[in-house]
Amino acid sequence: MKRVCVGILFSLAALSAFGCMSSQDWTERITEDAKRTVRERAPFDLGCDEPELVRLGDMVRLSDYHQRMTIGAKCENKRASYVVTCMTANWVTECTSEVNMATTN
Repeated sequence: MKRVCVGILFSLAALSAFGCMSSQDWTERITEDAKRTVRERAPFDLGCDEPELVRLGDMVRLSDYHQRMTIGAKCENKRASYVVTCMTANWVTECTSEVNMATTN
């Protein structure tokens, strides 16, 4: 009986922490995860320490667990866009990025 009560309490805590997240909050969370992924990769591609990042367009929901968006990175006279795909499972989001296009002036 004690194990059942602990399981129920854990489930209720998880629901209260994540179950009330609005669609906008979820989109913002995924966007931040995507930007973090690009923030880790862009310095190598663009040759700078802290590129300026911006979301280009809307997030596309491929399924309940997969989202895709394009993130732009700019540093000095170099720019790149990244297609970022995020997968969410068990309230954990993992994102991967691919260079879509890069330009230098």
